[in-house]
Amino acid sequence: MCKICCKFAPQIINLVIMRKVFLVLVAVFFCSGYSYGYKTQRNKRVEIGSLYYHLYREIKYNDTLYTAELTYAPGVVKYTANLIGELSIPDSVAYDSIVFPVTGIGKEAFKNCRRLTAVTLPNTLKYIERDAFANCDRMTTINLPDSVKQIEYGAFSGCTGLIAPLYNSRIFVRLPQSYSGEYIMPQRIKTIKSGAFNECHELTSLTIPRSATNIENNLFYGCYQLQSIVYNDSVFVYMPKDYVGDYTVPQSIKRVTGEAFGYCRRIRSVSLPYGITVIESHSFIECEDMQSIIIPESVEEIGWGAFQKCSSLDTIILPESVEKVGSGAFAGCSKLKYVNLPEEMRNLDDRMFEGCSSMESVDIPDSVRIIGSCAFRNCSSLREIVIPDYVYSIGWEAFCGCESLTSLTIPSSVTRIDRLAFCKCTQLRTVTLPKRFKPEIEILFGDCSKNIKFKFTK
Repeated sequence: MCKICCKFAPQIINLVIMRKVFLVLVAVFFCSGYSYGYKTQRNKRVEIGSLYYHLYREIKYNDTLYTAELTYAPGVVKYTANLIGELSIPDSVAYDSIVFPVTGIGKEAFKNCRRLTAVTLPNTLKYIERDAFANCDRMTTINLPDSVKQIEYGAFSGCTGLIAPLYNSRIFVRLPQSYSGEYIMPQRIKTIKSGAFNECHELTSLTIPRSATNIENNLFYGCYQLQSIVYNDSVFVYMPKDYVGDYTVPQSIKRVTGEAFGYCRRIRSVSLPYGITVIESHSFIECEDMQSIIIPESVEEIGWGAFQKCSSLDTIILPESVEKVGSGAFAGCSKLKYVNLPEEMRNLDDRMFEGCSSMESVDIPDSVRIIGSCAFRNCSSLREIVIPDYVYSIGWEAFCGCESLTSLTIPSSVTRIDRLAFCKCTQLRTVTLPKRFKPEIEILFGDCSKNIKFKFTK
């Protein structure tokens, strides 16, 4: 052994020993069954007092926290056969000499318990998961403690027997379907859950508090008698479906919820104020008489189906601030002839202009990289299209049914074209495209390939 190795041999041996000790300690920690800072399930399902729970322990610093979450009974029928009448959920349960506070009701825990008539929830409860009480249609009363901070989608869907509004100091969940007349919501409510007023056939007027800023979509399905325009200082929520004429949204509004103007078939034009950043999904779906809309330069995103089937809309000016337009945003706008696309847009999403049968041309910005599936499907008047040099992907049936296209150039940047991207382009006669796609001609162009003269580039 050289002199240098002999000199440093003790230090090297010590480092090796320390490394092995460290690895052993790490292995012991992770094999101990605890996960630092995260909830660890102790039992898959435990029956305590005729109800079933998931029991958890959570390690935080030097503390061990124990909690219980109600879950459904095993088997196909779950609780549906044996829960009858009133149910009082305890604030804690004991198991192996440990007390577990009941803090949650799990997914589908009491779903389809149609024989339940009343439920009392404990003040320890913090969350209620998806479909927890779905279809409990004979349940007439249930309290909602202020301790509950989170309620997932559909937690009380199908609870048609409720006789009183369901809410706590922060969250409004449900107005009884049998409610008739005007309703003024409680002050200090911050969140209105999806479906809160669905099927309230006799609701005629609604006032929401200015504190409500987290307002979910899909609120008014089946509210046939609701005649009031619903909004507060910052959120526009609902326009009556029989509104006729033009409308200017108040300047203070920062958000228009999904379907707020949806199915207003006789509204002619809408002006949105500066400050709105998102036009949400289905915001203006099937506004059949709407001929124009002013989109402010503050808008950054347009949701999927936002203007779907606005069959009288002939022009859309998208400001440069718009970075994303969702799937099917303008699908079925059969009179749309002109639309400008912002220079920074990266993708043309699926079905974006599907069925825009009056559109003759469109300028795709150089910034676009992806043309989605069915993006221009059945744009039967589209005579010319220039695909920018930076596009690398063209989706399934992207230009299918563009019957007026006569020529097409696909740049060398394109590395992927999905099946039938150019099928049913019956007037297409000349196509220039990269040589790599030569074996796929029939797959990409379908029967039209027989009438097309192809020129291949490197």
